[in-house]
Amino acid sequence: MLITVAASVSTKFVEDRLSKPAPVVRAMPNTPCVLNAGMTALCGGRNATPDHLKTAEAIFKCVGKRYLWMNP
Repeated sequence: MLITVAASVSTKFVEDRLSKPAPVVRAMPNTPCVLNAGMTALCGGRNATPDHLKTAEAIFKCVGKRYLWMNP
């Protein structure tokens, strides 16, 4: 699984540059995450499963209290 936080880069853009299909999750944390008061939006790519999104959510829980996640 690849988690990207690259700004202005779509999930599809990342997927198209991989040498083989892999689950990609795009994470978009906001500035208050620096103070553990932020929110991170998570978006799974075409090969990401709900389990991949749950893993990404667990990683980003340490930088905020609320999460928005969208299924692929």
